[in-house]
Amino acid sequence: MSFEGDSLANLSPEDIDIVAAMGDALPAGRGLWDATDVEFRGAAFPIGGDANIDGLVTIPNILLQFNEYLEGVSHGMGQRNRLPDYQLNVAQSATQSDDLPEQV
Repeated sequence: MSFEGDSLANLSPEDIDIVAAMGDALPAGRGLWDATDVEFRGAAFPIGGDANIDGLVTIPNILLQFNEYLEGVSHGMGQRNRLPDYQLNVAQSATQSDDLPEQV
């Protein structure tokens, strides 16, 4: 029998079904490799899901160990307007906190 957490104190990794990210270059994956000006969203620590936990440690790859149906994970590279809508990463490089409402 499976129980889902009914409060934050009872939350377990398998209770998380969706991940999403907004922000600046960190969730966009910009600057992960020297001398590149590409957004590696699938490798970004907060939202990336390229490879697996053995090849790339990211929050979604950790969560995928507990819930194989996790949604919203970023894959690949490119700007947010060129990625599928099911990848819930709306981060935009070179933005500030004042720009966050525009990312939604």
